[in-house]
Amino acid sequence: YITKPFSQPIVELRVKNHLELKQQRDLLAHLSSHDCLTGISNRSKFDEFYKDEWLRGLRDKNPLSLILIDIDFFKKYNDFYGHIAGDECLIKVAQTIKNSLARSVDLAARYGGEEFAIILPRCQKDTVAAIAKHIQIKINNMPFTDIGLPSDFRISVSQGIACEFNNQYRTSEALICAADTALYRAKTEGRNKISISA
Repeated sequence: YITKPFSQPIVELRVKNHLELKQQRDLLAHLSSHDCLTGISNRSKFDEFYKDEWLRGLRDKNPLSLILIDIDFFKKYNDFYGHIAGDECLIKVAQTIKNSLARSVDLAARYGGEEFAIILPRCQKDTVAAIAKHIQIKINNMPFTDIGLPSDFRISVSQGIACEFNNQYRTSEALICAADTALYRAKTEGRNKISISA
C-alpha cells in the first residue's frame, strides 16, 4: 500500500519495483518448467501435466494418449559431429515436435536425454497416429548436418504410442509402460518406425 499524500516519484518507483518482481517471478516459473536447451517443457512439467490429465480423463471419461519419441542413432551423431551439432539436433527435433501440435491442450516435453514425450488429452488413436506420422515425415525431411555420416545412422525418430480409454490400463504408470514398450518395438523393428500399443 502507499500512504497519502502521494508522492509521484515514490509511486512510480514502487510500481517499477513491483513490475520487476513480477517479471522475475514469471521468469523463474518458466525456467522451472522448461528445458533450458530446447525451450519446450521439461520432465518436471511433463510429470505434473500428465498426472492432472490422467485424473481429468478418469473423471470425465475422456481418452488420454501418449507418444514417446526417441532420436535414432543420436549417440553416433553426437560422437561424429560433436556436442554443438548434437545440441542443435535436439533443438530442431524438439521444435518440430512442438510445432506439430495444433491444440493448446497438448503438451510436448523433453522426457530425458534424446527422448521426448507428447501428452494428448481427449485424442483418439487414429488422430494420434496421424500426428506421429506428421512428425516422422517432418524430421525425415529436415536438413541435419549429415554430410559424410554413414547412411545407416542418419537422424530419424522412433515413436511409441499408447492410448487410454475406458480405464484399460488401470494406472498412469501402466500407460507410460505401454508407450515405452511400443517405442522399444519401433526401435527393434528397424528404427524410424511408429508402433502403437494394442
